[in-house]
Amino acid sequence: MDYDVVVVPEATYAVTRRTIGFSDVPQVMPGLMEKVLGWAATVPHGAVMCVSSVTPEGLLNIGPGVEVDAGAVEPPDGFELVTRPAGRAVVHLHVGAYEALPDVYRKLYDTMTRDGLEEAGEPIEIYETHGPVPETRIFWPVS
Repeated sequence: MDYDVVVVPEATYAVTRRTIGFSDVPQVMPGLMEKVLGWAATVPHGAVMCVSSVTPEGLLNIGPGVEVDAGAVEPPDGFELVTRPAGRAVVHLHVGAYEALPDVYRKLYDTMTRDGLEEAGEPIEIYETHGPVPETRIFWPVS
């Protein structure tokens, strides 16, 4: 699996978090994205994104949101600000269906660890295009 290791700048996101089973993503994510995009339409914001991780029990922590300028907006109830610190990250562009992302994450993690990289935080997906063939850029912090 191809990826680049780059130094990414600090970024702040307003997200709404949930912990769900992987099979629940198709039912839960659209409602969360509707909530995110509804609020985002009322404030200045950047990229639409999602922070995610897997719990020790095998559940998925998801936090869809939008990039915001730190201190420029007050997130509404049910949202929190998450700051991605500046640092090294593996960056991979996935071109294809969102439903393929769990497998992409597994392959990317296996490739990273095989190459001697250690994860150092939650991965963040940036949704670059939503058209007929979505493009999702994954940023995975590494030490």
